[in-house]
Amino acid sequence: MINDPARDFEPPPRTTIARTPHELQIGYDLEDVFCAYTELPVIVTQGFPDYMLDKMHDGCGWTADRIRELGVDSALVDRFEEIVAALPGHHDFARAVGPDWLAARARTSAEMEHLIGVVRAAIDVHGLRYYDYGVMLCRVRLCVRMIHLIPNVPQEITETLPDLESIYRPELMRATAILQNMITHESPTRPYGSGQYHLDQAFAAFADYLEDWRTGTSELTDDFVRRLDELTRTVGFRGGDQAKQETTWIKHPEPLAEEDRLPLPVPHSTAEREQLESYWQAIKQIATAGDVERFLDLVRHLLDTCRRILGPVHPVTLHVHVDFAAGHSAVGRAGTATLMLLDIANTALHYYGPHHPARYLIIAHAHSFLQHWDPEQAQELYDFPLKSLIEHDEADLPPSLHKARRTILESLGVNDH
Repeated sequence: MINDPARDFEPPPRTTIARTPHELQIGYDLEDVFCAYTELPVIVTQGFPDYMLDKMHDGCGWTADRIRELGVDSALVDRFEEIVAALPGHHDFARAVGPDWLAARARTSAEMEHLIGVVRAAIDVHGLRYYDYGVMLCRVRLCVRMIHLIPNVPQEITETLPDLESIYRPELMRATAILQNMITHESPTRPYGSGQYHLDQAFAAFADYLEDWRTGTSELTDDFVRRLDELTRTVGFRGGDQAKQETTWIKHPEPLAEEDRLPLPVPHSTAEREQLESYWQAIKQIATAGDVERFLDLVRHLLDTCRRILGPVHPVTLHVHVDFAAGHSAVGRAGTATLMLLDIANTALHYYGPHHPARYLIIAHAHSFLQHWDPEQAQELYDFPLKSLIEHDEADLPPSLHKARRTILESLGVNDH
């Protein structure tokens, strides 16, 4: 407790996180889309899952806004947005892929390569270093993912592809050599940025590691992956074991059969919803008063009732679930609370589209708790999907999101004027 009856834990001390220059994120995002059309992961994984497409659409929407601000031709930016929108998902991959798609994929690769060069020419000299870092960091991560995926690729897929090992291990060596050289050499055309001390130090430490790694075994060890993950977290990119996720997509590409799916919408009246919301507010007062054990017992029963009456993914149900999850942290089970909150956030991303306010309000609710005991996971939720909502001007958003944006800005203590 910290002189406040509503606080039941001491938050961890704040850590110094490097401020990521926009140029670094832009370079990474453009290369990521380029690789989606040029490299083999999208074929190996048979398209992207819905939530990954949502992330790419959301992140590249931010990137499109930034490159417009750089003065890049609007026609090129519009085409970039079309290219991102056309990324194949799991469900349409088999139908979409054919000779025409492969030919279009080659044309799109050339368009993306041209755009990467155009954007680089538009970036100020003090941002070029970080733009190039983003491009090469994306390529290094791509190679790591592919090398991890190779043992799990089904034989029927590998039979149609070249030897993946002979492609991506040499490419990893090439990409790390280029990145190391970029980090360690300064020139008038690629100076270090002012105010980027912590970021430059993080990259310098990774370059030192690469020097030892490249002169040693050069094997893709757990230590290499850990160092790469540390760098990506330091520069503000989202973490996570993407190779493990992609392995799951390969092994389980098909959704549940229709008859096995849980019917989610549950008919209910406005009066029933309002009554449950009233119970929820009353139960929250018990937690505020400090009786967390009683709160957890009552909110558990309320959550069961909400699932039965409103449905398992109704916004009120998910908000109640957030409070139930957060209560576990107050009784010493922060790890359990974190896993529950991330699962709720993923549920909101899956069932509510990018123009539905519940998507953002539920995730902002989870973020408000996570930032107290797990700032890294909170930052991931902020980066996606909250960041794009908050950083857009209200006038650029659909009316359905205006109220949600104001509510979230107020909860974060951000002045929108």
